[in-house]
Amino acid sequence: MTSDDARRRRLETFRTLAAERLAQVSLGWIELEHGAASPARTEAMLRELHTLKGEAGLMGFGAVADALHELEDLIGTAVRRGAPVDPSLGDLVLRGLDQVGAAIAGDAEKATAEMNALRREAHDAGPAPAVPRDPRPPTMPPPFDPPAAPSGGGGGGGAPGLDEPTSRISIEQLERISGVVSELVLVRHRLADAVGLVHRQRLHAPADETLTALHGRLRDDVRRMAAMTASLDAVVRDLRMVPIERLLAHFPLMVRELARDLGKQVKLVLVTNGVQADRAILEHLQGPLLHLIRNAVDHGIEPPADRVAAGKPETGTITIAASVVGSTMRLEIRDDGAGIDVDVVRRRAVEQGLIEAPSARVLSDEQILAYLFSSGFSTRKTVTRVSGRGVGLDVVRSAIEAVGGTVTTHNAPGRGTTFVLNVPVTALITPLVLATIGAGRYAIPSAEVVSILPADDHPVVDSIDGPAIRLGDALVPLVPLPEILGEPDAPPVDARLVIARSGEVLMALAGTTRHRDREAVIRGAGPVLDGNPYIAGGIDLEDGSVALVLDLSKMVVAARAIAVRARHHAAPVTTAVAAKVLVVEDSVIMRDIIAEALRAHGVEVVEAEDGVEALAALELHPDVRLLVTDLEMPRLDGFELIRRVRAQPRSTRLPAVVISTRGSDADKLAAIEVGADAYLVKSDFSRESLWSHIGRFLVS
Repeated sequence: MTSDDARRRRLETFRTLAAERLAQVSLGWIELEHGAASPARTEAMLRELHTLKGEAGLMGFGAVADALHELEDLIGTAVRRGAPVDPSLGDLVLRGLDQVGAAIAGDAEKATAEMNALRREAHDAGPAPAVPRDPRPPTMPPPFDPPAAPSGGGGGGGAPGLDEPTSRISIEQLERISGVVSELVLVRHRLADAVGLVHRQRLHAPADETLTALHGRLRDDVRRMAAMTASLDAVVRDLRMVPIERLLAHFPLMVRELARDLGKQVKLVLVTNGVQADRAILEHLQGPLLHLIRNAVDHGIEPPADRVAAGKPETGTITIAASVVGSTMRLEIRDDGAGIDVDVVRRRAVEQGLIEAPSARVLSDEQILAYLFSSGFSTRKTVTRVSGRGVGLDVVRSAIEAVGGTVTTHNAPGRGTTFVLNVPVTALITPLVLATIGAGRYAIPSAEVVSILPADDHPVVDSIDGPAIRLGDALVPLVPLPEILGEPDAPPVDARLVIARSGEVLMALAGTTRHRDREAVIRGAGPVLDGNPYIAGGIDLEDGSVALVLDLSKMVVAARAIAVRARHHAAPVTTAVAAKVLVVEDSVIMRDIIAEALRAHGVEVVEAEDGVEALAALELHPDVRLLVTDLEMPRLDGFELIRRVRAQPRSTRLPAVVISTRGSDADKLAAIEVGADAYLVKSDFSRESLWSHIGRFLVS
């Protein structure tokens, strides 16, 4: 079974189970409304909701998982209060469950706006602290509403201000034309290969006039097709280009009203420089910009009294400056506020379990600021209407990377913060550098490639942040691509270093061979690779295969993490000896993912749905060498399962690894106290993180 087949099978299973879980939650809620829900029914309802939230996140339904999180809080609060349920609250919950079901069963994007509206109602109905509000109805855009696809008539359904009323061509039609351009590019490359083949045949048969004529005709056709493709690409680019003012025009009023709501004085300055960009790119930027502007008003700009005390004018300034360099659009979102307290970010990253304290102490300020973009990260410990709910900069990063862009942070304590977005100007043909890494073929946008240098001319030196090379007067971090991408590291033959730039970060990419230039239309990474942080998309090659386009934004952080592990003498990852592992998880989806990852290392897997089944499985399989368990399960949970396993006589101690959605220090400590040997939070789950937690218990 191919990975695509496995993904489709898993998605089908998820949708079937989700429908069943939602039916159980709806039934439990209705019984709760009527005062007829038993404690067992209530517990089952909350467990189904919690499990579905985790499964939705694992399957890539981020908006669904967020909506379920709000519903979980809302329902849990109603259960704890024990008071009669208000009918309006009941309507809200049931509408929310209905929209979740619609999003899972069909097009998630179509239901996103309605779910966001329900989530806002859920916030208002929930137990969040009261926040003073302007009596006027708010006119700010919602936290993140992916714009609906414009209608065929143009101007009816895109992001505000992005479609001209006089447009005669819709974005869907432009996308279809773009698809044709992509196919033409691919055919052109295939024809070019055919020209090369005929040329080689001519060398063996120089007197063959037919081959000579065919070669000349094919060569001319390739040139003509290249010119036609470039012309069509230019026409489509012009049709898709929109002034960036149309995206930014509605933000000043939003900033004014939000600042008034927060008791601040803020003005927004737009520096557009006549920049134009692809409509599709601008639609993707609407959400990230909204988040960054709200973040600047709420987190960055100080209250008037604090600004005066710091020698600043009462009114804070946020500036959005746009510029174009080559094929890249650069957007700077600057504020003149207090800046970011890096020590607070460092401490909160440790508190939220994103990094261990020893590692946090050795990371640079730049590396620590990267945790601002982690899922759920917040420096706020209290919830306000604007901030503190754990949804924000991770959404910015995901949306920017989805269009092949990068986001970086520049911090000046006491003077302000700047977020820099670098995104493609257009979503059409992109110049790339193709390369082979291990057994795979990869591509890097040419705009990010500075140079390609002989590796022997630049020996590796050790720096405070790990291996690097010296380039002029600067140390440039070395990025071992085969190790990061999981590719075999081939023996160096005429080794080259690709010097590349991602945003403001320069890096030396090691492990690439067989470089050549290529133009192509980058396609989305697809569901199989959506969770891979190093892949921005793919391009079709003439032999029918696909080259993966690298996203360089996280490469340096990954390389430094490898260096930190090496310094701490981490045990090398090796293939397991023949071993049997018991996986205990009530979610079929999660159990399947864990089992598949273990089998890839040659491990034999025994599966159980809960603690009761697990104890029975241990009796049948006394040769089990490791227990991997969830915490929240019916009948017998993970805590009690580990307690009972520890109470059983065994010739050797059975290691136990917990994989749970619960990531607090209290949960981890409780698991350790009952006998767990390692703890992995599901939000951090990957094949690599799984093996790093359990490999040491299985290797010889």
